[in-house]
Amino acid sequence: MKETMNTPFDLRLLSPAQNLQFESLLQSGVEVDDDKIEELRNQASGRNLGPIAAPSAVISKLELAQKLSLQLDDLFSRNPKLSEDPLMWNALTLHWIPYIWANGAKQRSEYFIFRSFGRDRYRHRLAGPYFLFKRFKSSNSVASLLGALEPNVHGELLEQLLSRQYVFFSDAAWSTAARIYLNEKGSIIRGALGKGPGSTRRFGIVMQQLAVTYDTSLLDEETLMRLLPAEFAKFANH
Repeated sequence: MKETMNTPFDLRLLSPAQNLQFESLLQSGVEVDDDKIEELRNQASGRNLGPIAAPSAVISKLELAQKLSLQLDDLFSRNPKLSEDPLMWNALTLHWIPYIWANGAKQRSEYFIFRSFGRDRYRHRLAGPYFLFKRFKSSNSVASLLGALEPNVHGELLEQLLSRQYVFFSDAAWSTAARIYLNEKGSIIRGALGKGPGSTRRFGIVMQQLAVTYDTSLLDEETLMRLLPAEFAKFANH
């Protein structure tokens, strides 16, 4: 991987046939250093989107989202349909894949194959941080949440926020989770992950219970904090 952020390159979309090959490779369990990955990256033959900054190592999903925003916002403003185009996201993934791949860990294909529908796009290692960053751009707490997560792992905290619709569609749920599960240094508090009282998994279950009585998509953060049962106090009062 010779590209650096100081060396722009022309980003070409994958052709439909190349995109199918990319999806097949990821679904079959390809390794990040497979020659076929490099071949696809170098031989992309779809539409030329012009110069874009080359990728570099980042320390968090927040930094990744910020760099993608700088690179893609103008492109998407001129070509709105590209923001939902698998040919674009999968082509971009081929360039970024060394930095978003967790060596030695089982890699699920939805982390790298872009889907324009449902919550799977938020599981994508590039599109997910980008769209979350754009969705919560005015939320410092959610930015902190992305800042606590490494770019090459999905993580239990993020999965619990994505997997339950009563959490996913509630802005207050995201900001509340960032508020109670991150310490003053922006790191995930010990004990937040797992199945114990007040954990992120319990948070999703409680949100589902609250949805019986409340429209969770309309709750504000302070109201949600008051509604959380006592088991969350150890995190809320850290």
